[in-house]
Amino acid sequence: VGEWQGQDQELDPRQVAQAEITGYLMRRYVHAQSGAELTVLLVCGRSGPTSLHSPDICYAGAGYTPTEAPARHEVQGGSLPAPAGFWVGQFRKPGPVPEPLRIYWAWSGAGPWLAPDNPRLQLAHHPALYKLYVVRTLFRPDEPLQQDPSQDFLRQFLPEVHKALFTPAGERESA
Repeated sequence: VGEWQGQDQELDPRQVAQAEITGYLMRRYVHAQSGAELTVLLVCGRSGPTSLHSPDICYAGAGYTPTEAPARHEVQGGSLPAPAGFWVGQFRKPGPVPEPLRIYWAWSGAGPWLAPDNPRLQLAHHPALYKLYVVRTLFRPDEPLQQDPSQDFLRQFLPEVHKALFTPAGERESA
């Protein structure tokens, strides 16, 4: 994805079964110039199970605590055809070396990425649903959101995801 080099990662099969994930893509990306790193998890499944398990629930189960309330954020610009809505939250895992994370997450059923208040209710009409997480370890817990390299990544990544998921195969070559 642009200057971001990806390496496939495996999700624990128990997590896949527990979350009722039909399919997924998990990759760690490193920016060739800056060295910025992030992890992408894109899952697909039935709308009911896929609409659940936002980071404030699943990361809490892994020992992370929110350090701020999740807030809506729009990623726009680049080659995005329209703004993409995301929830963004910061989490920290206590320990000798605290690990602060910033996580972006959103859902899509047919194209636009959304950050609904109640995804289970608002996205129930989709037979299949996609959920996207972008996770980055912060160097400092007070890193400004506006300077987060995750946003530049999303500006490049989302058009490619849209093309792969929502553009009919015959139209992809010309897109």
